Formats: sequence, structure tokens, C-alpha cells
Amino acid sequence: MPIRGMMEGAMLAALTAVLALLGVFIVPLSLVTNLIWTIPIVVAIVRNGWTVGVLTLAAATVVIALTAGFSTALILLIQFGGLGIVYGIAFRYGWSTIRAFLAGVLTVALSFAAFLALFFVLTGLTVETLLRQADATVNAVIEMYRSAGLLAKYGEQGITEESMRAQFAAIIQFLKLMFPSLFVSYAMMTAATNLLLSRWMLRRIGQPITAQRPFREWRLPWEAVWVVIAGLAAALAGDYWQIPLLGTVGLNLLYICYPILLVLGFSVVAYLLNKYVLSPFVLSIVAVLIFLFPTLALTFIATVGLFDLVFDYRAKMDKFQGA
Repeated sequence: MPIRGMMEGAMLAALTAVLALLGVFIVPLSLVTNLIWTIPIVVAIVRNGWTVGVLTLAAATVVIALTAGFSTALILLIQFGGLGIVYGIAFRYGWSTIRAFLAGVLTVALSFAAFLALFFVLTGLTVETLLRQADATVNAVIEMYRSAGLLAKYGEQGITEESMRAQFAAIIQFLKLMFPSLFVSYAMMTAATNLLLSRWMLRRIGQPITAQRPFREWRLPWEAVWVVIAGLAAALAGDYWQIPLLGTVGLNLLYICYPILLVLGFSVVAYLLNKYVLSPFVLSIVAVLIFLFPTLALTFIATVGLFDLVFDYRAKMDKFQGA
């Protein structure tokens, strides 16, 4: 192993450990550090090979274990270590963006599943116990409202304790049913964020990497619309024939598709803004409408992404303009 690679690996291991420990000791920063502390591992693999990258990760894990404890180091390693190695290999060997992203999503999903298994082993909890504790949070929230005097205030407005309890219970039940889609969405968000930040860092240090299409040209094959159709059909069929499991599967599929359609919709918006120059007045009106009606605006943008998936408006506009 070259001396240069070993020295770089040692420095990157120290940087990795510092970034990870920042999130451990300053908890609010963990939302950021959990997404970036493996980037030095990516750099180590791209510049010096996967062997140096693995040794860098191992050295950083030892430093974290000595500073914050073995269990903390193990949890961080299981949750995010694999993603750094996968993306390092992806950039080193010039994988396409979509291939790297899918590999990242799979890695995050498997890593999080392993983390949950470790969590249950370390705490001695079971899935049933965790679900019961989730149900018990309704009582805890109601008591908190009672001690703060909010129950009496809501009672004056005609909102009873029973209705609030039913509403909180419905939210807990919804989160239970939607856990698969939340799990996949978390994996997609983590993988995408880490991929984009790793790409940005490699470009900043002058490392040659595979070119990526501009955001305004991001597309998916039109066949992907069948996933949306399947989710919608399952949700409607489950509701019509009173098959809860089928309806839940359909809703989870739709919730998984929503962020993807949202990205495609924003890609169409970026294409239009690049293609056509809008006056500051029009842009101001659009910005105000988005600020006032964010949910409606996001739903509209996701719908644009869905229809572009089917009709490919951008290709038609390019063809029309070329003609």
C-alpha cells in the first residue's frame, strides 16, 4: 500500500471521526453530520481504492468507540458505514447516477434494518412492546395537555377529551400502517442527499467523476407510471371491497411514489424556467402562492411530474421548438 494512500487514509479517518463525534456530543448537529460523516470514506476509496477506504472506516470507528463508547460506534458503523463504501466504489468505477442511487437506497434500507435488529438486542424490547408503547403515547399526550390547561381551553371550544384521544390514536395508527413507505422514503432521502453531497465534494477537490445530467433533464422511463397505477388501483380496490391489507399496500406505494413525482415535477419547473424567461412580477406571484398554499403547490408539482412521466412534455416542447 503506498505511503501517500496511508497518510491520506489517516487524515480522512481523523476527519471522519470528528464529524461523527460532533453529531454524538452536539445532538442537534446529528441531523447534518449523519449525512456527511461518511464522505471522507468516499474520498478515500475514490482516490486510493476500497482497501484504504475500509481501513479508514475501521480506524475512524475505533476512534469513535474510544471516545463515545463501543455501542455508539457500532450503531454509526451499521447505519452509515456501508453507504460510504458503496458510494466510494460507485464513484471510483464510474457507475451511472441511477445505479449508484439504487445501490445507495438498498444499502440504507439494509443498514437501517440491521440497526433496528441491533436496537432490539441491546434494549431487550420487542416489536409488540414498541407498538404498545406507541399506543401509550396517546395517554401521555393527553395528560400533558391536561397539565398545561389546554384540555379545558379546547373544551370551551366544543372539543372533548374523547375526540382528541380518538384523533391522536388515529395518527398513531396511520403511522403504523405507513411505516413501510416512511422506511423507503427515509432510505431514498438519505441515499440521495449523501450521493449529491459526495459528488459535490469530489468535484470541489478536483476529482474526475462521471458526468451527471442537468436537473432539468431528469426523467424516468414512462413504464414507471404503472407503479402509480398499481398503488392507486390497490388503494381503491381495498376500500371498495373492504380489504384493509390491500388498501394499505396501495397507500404505501402511493406515498413512496409521491417524493419521486415531486422531484420529477421540480425538474419540469427547472426546465421551463431555463427555457422561458419569466418576469420578476410573475415569479413573485408564483412565490407568494407557493408560500400561502404549500400543500396545494406541492400536490400540483407532483401531478405535473406524473403527467410528464406519461406524456414527456419536455421532449414534445423540444421537438416543437426544433420544428
